[in-house]
Amino acid sequence: MFISIVRIIFRYFVFIFIYPTKVYGIENIPDDGAAIICRNHLTYLDVFLLGYKPKRLINWLAKEELFSHKPVAWFIRKFGAIPVYRSNALSSAPAVMSALKVLGSGELLGIFPEGERVRKKKPDQIRIRMGIARIGHKSGVPIIPARIIGKIKPFHKLKVVFDKPFYVDDIIKKLQKDAGKGEQNQEISKQIYEEAAKLIMKRVYSIGDKETV
Repeated sequence: MFISIVRIIFRYFVFIFIYPTKVYGIENIPDDGAAIICRNHLTYLDVFLLGYKPKRLINWLAKEELFSHKPVAWFIRKFGAIPVYRSNALSSAPAVMSALKVLGSGELLGIFPEGERVRKKKPDQIRIRMGIARIGHKSGVPIIPARIIGKIKPFHKLKVVFDKPFYVDDIIKKLQKDAGKGEQNQEISKQIYEEAAKLIMKRVYSIGDKETV
């Protein structure tokens, strides 16, 4: 009930009058079953921008500092926030285990591979955490790239786009083949994960070139 009320507030006030937002590609989010929402990170409003329109709750991996105050922690947990220890980064064992637990329950998981807000940085200046590739590979669930387009300023128009899903294993197999390792089901190296993560985010950053958007 609480989440429904907050969603109504954001839908009919915040994202119509203050941050007028249009959402595209909702049909790319499955009605049931696990999937990863992978997107860029511009502002603290991102979770609400991507989560207010889909019918399903998106669980988000969030930095531990956000949980230091009980009222804030209570609020963001209601919206599916899961604490991640920054010192261990997204690819750490605890973070991966938390992510796999959510996906194993058939839920949606949201990930910011950039690990921090990057409003003023260009794509080639951003460090991409390899955790998105590792979690996508170990879970075997589809990744849905998503992007927030526009300036995060009051009364500026924004676009939120959910693109078509894909599987990280297809990227990993191609990287292994290009590296001369074939497509065997072997242990994935850190380098392969890192390259795969960069290619995943490249898909995210390329969203917005389509005429429908």
